[in-house]
Amino acid sequence: MSFEENLRGAIEEIYERIRSALGRRDFEAFRSAVEPAPAPPADWEAAAQDLEEAFPPLAQTRFLCIRKAGDWAGYYFEAAPDDPDYGTLELLRFRRADGGWKLSGDPVICQFAVPGDPAARRNALLDETAEAPFLKLPGEPGFEEE
Repeated sequence: MSFEENLRGAIEEIYERIRSALGRRDFEAFRSAVEPAPAPPADWEAAAQDLEEAFPPLAQTRFLCIRKAGDWAGYYFEAAPDDPDYGTLELLRFRRADGGWKLSGDPVICQFAVPGDPAARRNALLDETAEAPFLKLPGEPGFEEE
């Protein structure tokens, strides 16, 4: 298995742990998978429900790429691959912490008009991941936080 495949597998495992914690409404399990560890929200039930929208089942998404920069990894996917006009690109940033990877910060979700051809659509979204400053990782040239 390549480095990228191993990294992707590790990140997807964390992603599924987060999804599971949200589905069970288990704040402590969610908290253990993210950094910095958040304080409990006043209404965890409502917060978990809102967060679930940012973490769709991976089977309903289209993986684009994974990148690494130092202790950071970026997992990029298309969240609504069946939309004929717009590509909904999502970036999840993970940071190496406590001997593993943890979700770090909020998901970055943005939409772009995309061509209808599947290959051209994928290439257009991949171009955005490489060019848009808010889609870069800390330590990458041009990185800008939203």
